Amino acid sequence: SRQGDPTDRTAHPPDVVRGVIHGQGRLEVYGVDWLRVSAPEHLLEELTEWGCRRFGPHYDEQSGFGWYGQRREWAGGLKIGYGQKGTGGTCCVELVGSVLARFDAADRVEMLRELLELGCKVTRIDLALDVRSDRVDLVQRVGEACYTGRLCGARTWRPVVEFGAGGECAGQTVYIGKRGKDGSGRLVRVYDKGLETGDLPANQWHRMEVECTGEVAVQVGVGLAQSPDSPHFCAQVVIGAVSFREGDKGRAWSERPECAWWSQFRAAVQGVRYVAKRRLSSMAGRASWILRCVLPGLIAEARVSGQTVVGRVLEVVRQELPEGAVRRAMKSAAVVEYALFKGVPIHAVGFGKLAGGVRPGHSAGG
Repeated sequence: SRQGDPTDRTAHPPDVVRGVIHGQGRLEVYGVDWLRVSAPEHLLEELTEWGCRRFGPHYDEQSGFGWYGQRREWAGGLKIGYGQKGTGGTCCVELVGSVLARFDAADRVEMLRELLELGCKVTRIDLALDVRSDRVDLVQRVGEACYTGRLCGARTWRPVVEFGAGGECAGQTVYIGKRGKDGSGRLVRVYDKGLETGDLPANQWHRMEVECTGEVAVQVGVGLAQSPDSPHFCAQVVIGAVSFREGDKGRAWSERPECAWWSQFRAAVQGVRYVAKRRLSSMAGRASWILRCVLPGLIAEARVSGQTVVGRVLEVVRQELPEGAVRRAMKSAAVVEYALFKGVPIHAVGFGKLAGGVRPGHSAGG
């Protein structure tokens, strides 16, 4: 029997009704379902303090975590890997789906913001969208569209169907895209979440999620952290990862109309506009980040070069940015404020004067 096979275009499970893929109260933005970040290893203790605040003060030191030699693991599931040659002097924080499931969507985004403020970089982030109803056919729709050449935005796909001992469907998933260097940084999964968890019968709870890695993960992580409407941002990332269109596959996307069911689904998702609670970053928090993550390196470099910290910053900026961008930057509030503090006329502010090393207690002219 092919019951439940997402590539079967004729024998859909009998309890599936075409077109019933969304509706009021049925479409939910789950949000972040997996999060992995990396950071310079000198931030290990600060990340450990963050872990203790979030998951409690007790953790175990254990060996082995991916390519890291050691890890610190909390009873709540948080893992921090560190201490291995070949990792570029980094450490890693990982929160898997089962760990994140204990937090609400807003709190998961808040943890992402906290880690970014500590100086971390996102290396993997999974975002998910759920469809719930008495009869859902999202997995079948996606499988059929892929099978008939309507998939756009990815070159490969594969269905995975599991069956129980009695021949009943025990799981159905459609994977779109690839992981690793052969992929685009986006791997889409559409699957029956109710069957996976065992909480619901087939075709009552389907999930569409996108796994972002590499540079895509960096961009998505920053975008999500900065978004004032994080659930809607998540939904747009998930549905924007692929598309399903009618017509000749050799034609450009813009010349091919969307499949009617996909257009309907996208319209429903675009209408989901929840406003997440967001704790705005404070000046104190930004100042703390500068003191912990930026100033130590700048002070060390300034001492070696015999400059002030401000002089070193301006020298680096002058070397790395185009001259026009530098001139615009010199008019910024920070530079103007510094000039006023030192008694330098605003019209006279320039790189030579500031980068030359104005030291505390000395006027800019002397």
